[in-house]
Amino acid sequence: MRAAKIGILFLYRHPLSTFVKSDMEILKKHFAVYPICIGFDFVKMMRNLIRALTRASIIYVWFAGFQAFISVFLAKLFGKKLVIVAGGYDAAYVPEIDYGVFTCWWRTIMAIFTYKNADLIIAVSRYTKKELLQHVIPKKVVVVYNGIDTEKFRPFGNKQNFVLTVGAVNWSNLRKKGLENFVKVAKLLPEVRFVLVGRHDDSSIDYLKMIATKNVEFAGPVSFNKLLELYRRAGVYVQISYHESFGVALAEAMACECVPVVTDRAALPEVVGECGIYVHYGDINATAVAIKKAFEQKELGRCARKRIVNMFSLGKREEKLVKLLISLIN
Repeated sequence: MRAAKIGILFLYRHPLSTFVKSDMEILKKHFAVYPICIGFDFVKMMRNLIRALTRASIIYVWFAGFQAFISVFLAKLFGKKLVIVAGGYDAAYVPEIDYGVFTCWWRTIMAIFTYKNADLIIAVSRYTKKELLQHVIPKKVVVVYNGIDTEKFRPFGNKQNFVLTVGAVNWSNLRKKGLENFVKVAKLLPEVRFVLVGRHDDSSIDYLKMIATKNVEFAGPVSFNKLLELYRRAGVYVQISYHESFGVALAEAMACECVPVVTDRAALPEVVGECGIYVHYGDINATAVAIKKAFEQKELGRCARKRIVNMFSLGKREEKLVKLLISLIN
């Protein structure tokens, strides 16, 4: 069966993440895609679902959450193939920071049921696949890395003396993404500007502002063009997370030749390879030293971009996704 004749029901929840939207756009280039948002208007949603299911051969869902759980029943009822992208929380078990679907008994039951009934699971990293296989043996699971548009995310202009990190500011991410540690490191490097980009979800932003020194800037959510400008100007990108299933923002920054300073945890070494500087989670002094070294090793920025282009381009993800979905039907 040719790709153009294959219909795909693309289920998602609002708001649409950039990487989920990216997959939708990829699939639209090769298949007949019927995107449906799982929302509050149940009658309208079911009407659209039934209409789409009469045309689609595959149900494609990001994350093994509620929408994927529903998809199991839809796939069985209408005789469709079910594809789930495991992208982070839905494969994790990190009880020490209270993170991951498998830290909650009822979410665990739902996730295992969903994964066991999927025809194909796409993990965004080898680490995510390893996490998943510790809890469930699915029919088929393959690794397809997230894709970065290296034509959009590319260096331009001169690098400056500031450090960037990107992540939503909430109590969970203070530990998971190391945002608290990011702010604490700034105190040891008063001559360096630290910029944190990301929406403010809760009162944790007040805590960060309380402990922050004057060289920390809380930019909040920014436009795509502004974010791209920051990637291009930042000399160093910091991702000192406790857990990351991939690190899309990290990869975008690397594509813009930022030198990465990251923790030696989870999937971060898969993304960075030998093109960055590693620190242990929570080691504030070592992180400050690493950032100073990173500014002196500009060649790591060029190495970082080359690695993203060679291993994590949008084209590579597109090629692998299309082949997998066609083979699933054939």
